[in-house]
Amino acid sequence: GNVGIGTTGPDTKLTVKSAIGLMSSANNTRLTLTGDESTNTINTAGGTNLKLNTVGGGTVVLATNNADRLTILNTGEVGIGTISPSSKLDVIGEIRAETDLFVAATGANQIALGAGGANYGQINNPSSTSWSLGYGASKTSLGTSVLTWNSAGNVGIGTTTPGNKLEIVDTTNGAVDVLSILGGAGSEGYYTGIKLRNNSDTTFIAIRNIVGAAGLNRFGLYVKDNAGNAETERLSVLSTGNVG
Repeated sequence: GNVGIGTTGPDTKLTVKSAIGLMSSANNTRLTLTGDESTNTINTAGGTNLKLNTVGGGTVVLATNNADRLTILNTGEVGIGTISPSSKLDVIGEIRAETDLFVAATGANQIALGAGGANYGQINNPSSTSWSLGYGASKTSLGTSVLTWNSAGNVGIGTTTPGNKLEIVDTTNGAVDVLSILGGAGSEGYYTGIKLRNNSDTTFIAIRNIVGAAGLNRFGLYVKDNAGNAETERLSVLSTGNVG
């Protein structure tokens, strides 16, 4: 009961050995099905669109090697690597973007990264001049800001409105070290410090924690003027409490 067109050995109910064309009402071929030993192709002609549609709540599935690869639910969710997507795009597996990766929600531009817990890691862009890294329970709004930077070049830790190049805010009511700097100094004469300088090293003030003999560290305040003089330790506070 098999029928062949272009072949004397049909192996299905209808076997066609050539391209198959579908015509429009104007007798123009708009879609063709072609194939050879390696590739089967669906072609549209004349700039026409190609539409896959299901009627009555069906699902569109694309598969390779007998495994479902892409699923489109009748509600519009798209899944890659999953047959039950719960978001507009639900991907199981790695995603690679060679150019831009843009994720946006209505009223809030945010990327939320989750590991199954109550909090998401958040990358938030509330305006064209401000960006924040933080965490919270929402996919679409920033919870707690950890780091913020703005178009003025200011960076804030614990604040979303930094007014200086680096602004650190901690409103904890208690004994808190707001800033901790750990250096590698471990030998006598070495130090970990902070240097406040102009746009060159001609003048500066340095605050240093200096390793002393037998573990007796000292706090040193160093000053270098613009007259070419070497830096000088102007204030020393020993771990014994002596000040010089």
